This record gives sequence, structure tokens and C-alpha cells, in this order.
Amino acid sequence: MTGEQASLGDGLRETARTATSAIREQAAQFAQEIGHELVETGESQKARGVEAIRRFAKAIDSAASELHSQSPTLASSVHEAARRVEGLSDNLSNRKVGELMDAAAQLARTQPALFLGGSVAAGFALARFLKSSSRRGNGGDAGAGVRYDRY
Repeated sequence: MTGEQASLGDGLRETARTATSAIREQAAQFAQEIGHELVETGESQKARGVEAIRRFAKAIDSAASELHSQSPTLASSVHEAARRVEGLSDNLSNRKVGELMDAAAQLARTQPALFLGGSVAAGFALARFLKSSSRRGNGGDAGAGVRYDRY
């Protein structure tokens, strides 16, 4: 091999090293940007969830106030439930998404049945709450006037 060929080979190796380094830097920067976007999206979704939980707590508290004249003992219990739900929303709003994910993963590892049951129950409760909220926002019962017995 001549000196010229060796020099060309060294140049190609150096170019490959430089390109590899640049690709690694770009990949790291891209991963960091995506991580930042995911955190921002997670925080935004968390804020929406916290607000929904707070509205749910207010609805529970309102129901308790209506019950007070009929059953003060039951109303007191329902007020306490509303305070606990409000406490949950405060707890969630004061924690970062990463902390919440770590806590959920820890619960799933240590008590999978509780995690699964809680997830299902939370999903049903949230779906019912959102469904009732959308009905109120649309001015009443979304199915009013629709007959289902014809289909």
C-alpha cells in the first residue's frame, strides 16, 4: 500500500469518526427534546386531570350540602369524601409527572391486583364523570328525544 492510499484510508476513518460523533450528538439532542416535550405534555394532561378531580370534589360537596337537611350524618360523611377527593387533587398537583409515574410503577410491582382494580375503577369513574359533564355542557341529556327501540 502506498503512502497516498494510507493517507486516504486515515482520512476516511477520521471522517467516519466525525460523522459518528455528530450523529450521536444529534440523537442525544433529539432524545432530550422529545423527553422535554413528553414532560410538558404529561404536565398539561396532569393539570387537566387535577382540574377534573377538583370539579368532581365540588360536585360531591354540593351533593352533600343538598343532603344536609335530610340526613346530616350522611351529609357529613359525603363532605368528608369530598375533602379527601380534593386532597387527592392537591397531592397530584404538587407532584411532578415523573414522581407520579414512579409511584404508579411501584404500586404495580408491589400490589398488582390493587393497581389493576384501582385503574379499572378510576377509569369507570372518570368516564362517568366526563360523560355527565359533557351532557351538562350540551344543555341536557345527550340522548333526549332519541328512541333506541327501533334499531
